[in-house]
Amino acid sequence: MKKISEEDIDIAIGEIEANGITEEMIEAFKSSQPIVFAYLFSDSFDLSTQDEKEYLLYLVMVAWKAISKVHPEMNEVEEEEIGESEEKNWELINNVSATKFRDRLTILFENSNQEDLLAFAEDMLTELEEEETTEKEIVTKEGRELLFVAYKSIIDAMEMAN
Repeated sequence: MKKISEEDIDIAIGEIEANGITEEMIEAFKSSQPIVFAYLFSDSFDLSTQDEKEYLLYLVMVAWKAISKVHPEMNEVEEEEIGESEEKNWELINNVSATKFRDRLTILFENSNQEDLLAFAEDMLTELEEEETTEKEIVTKEGRELLFVAYKSIIDAMEMAN
């Protein structure tokens, strides 16, 4: 899969911010990536808050829109690809001794072709923590790592499929 640039991501963010995540967009995502859609609503996220689930959906929708612009004929992700990616990413992050969020994610950036997509999610999850408003409560400290690993697993699976 070709590298998704920061510009591609900014365009996708602009489109979503202009119109919101519409029913039509969700249906298009669901029909093009049914396994990814099902994964987002699976029991893997039972411990996540509703806000965290919605935030992950937002992050994935931005990534999907950006990837779709670069790869309009994107292949459908298979369940095995998500499972394999998720297992690999958890294995990597569980072997990290660092305690700070950004430091723990470094291993997940290594050997990734989609650094800009990962940096987008890292920044979004880190900015929430740094804000002084109640918005930081959208994603719990515990939920950030789960959301990032899930997001990266989806990106990896899309890359494997294409």
